[in-house]
Amino acid sequence: MSWKKDDLLAKARLFANYADELEVSDPRYPLWMAVSLEMTARAALSHVNPCLLADIRTGNDDTASNLFYACGILTGDKTPISVGASTVFKRCRVLIPNFTELEARWCIDFAGKRNEELHSGSSPYNTYTTERWLTDFYRIIDMVLTYLGLDLVYLFGAKAASVAQSLIADQKAHIKKQTLDVIQTAKAFFSGLTPEEIKNREATISISGRNSRRVTCPTGGHNCVIAGEVSHISTPKLDENKDIVVARLIVPTSLSCPVCGLNLSGHAALVEGGVGAPFTILQVEDPIDFHGIEILDYVSDDDVDTLIQSRFEPDYGND
Repeated sequence: MSWKKDDLLAKARLFANYADELEVSDPRYPLWMAVSLEMTARAALSHVNPCLLADIRTGNDDTASNLFYACGILTGDKTPISVGASTVFKRCRVLIPNFTELEARWCIDFAGKRNEELHSGSSPYNTYTTERWLTDFYRIIDMVLTYLGLDLVYLFGAKAASVAQSLIADQKAHIKKQTLDVIQTAKAFFSGLTPEEIKNREATISISGRNSRRVTCPTGGHNCVIAGEVSHISTPKLDENKDIVVARLIVPTSLSCPVCGLNLSGHAALVEGGVGAPFTILQVEDPIDFHGIEILDYVSDDDVDTLIQSRFEPDYGND
């Protein structure tokens, strides 16, 4: 058994070749494509470290042999167990730029149909026509291949890769048109508002959640709110105030504007709306809170009052 990146990619190419030998209407075509996608995603995890493929669930193995195996150490005669497909795709969210929850959910659903095909009497692929999945498949596997420094030609050959790129471009153009149409509708609504109405609507804007921020709405100069998913968290650092600062890189996935009523969903739509660039949010925490330190475990009772006075603002009006 091998969890090496090159071996996983070779397997992905093999399954892609199996699919290429079939008509796209053949129910086995999406089956082989689904397995090829999973192998490619596994290669992406192995590219960072094969340990990301090891199943380390509590109770699975007291000796953590799966983890040792990923490190190249054999601890017994048990067959190593890797994580399931859903975990693979969830971990890709952490590694691959712009691979958001939307992409992970799509991949998990695609893998679920494969499981249904192989482990039940159902045949979901009999009615799963290519217009329902092929473009998203190519778009997502292209993201994974790009992360690996490869392209669609590597897996599918020049001819199929050219078709795939055309499908991806058509989808991008469709999303762009939809997004611009929605923006134009919101602009028309905004243009009919009075200054007083705009002011009142702006007063309702609020930031909820740690992954949100205000930006200028694509329809005008007023503010709106975008929110997203954490793509990367920096190493904690101590600032000049002796607070711990952590930078969170956020990939925006939604926009909401209570002023003009504009709502955009999905990273691709936000990119077409001009507000899809990742942004950074600094999280500042007291080192004691960050590390979960119970101060009273380290000071005497005599120092408690002094400690409280130094840590908290006086409660004015109650003295």
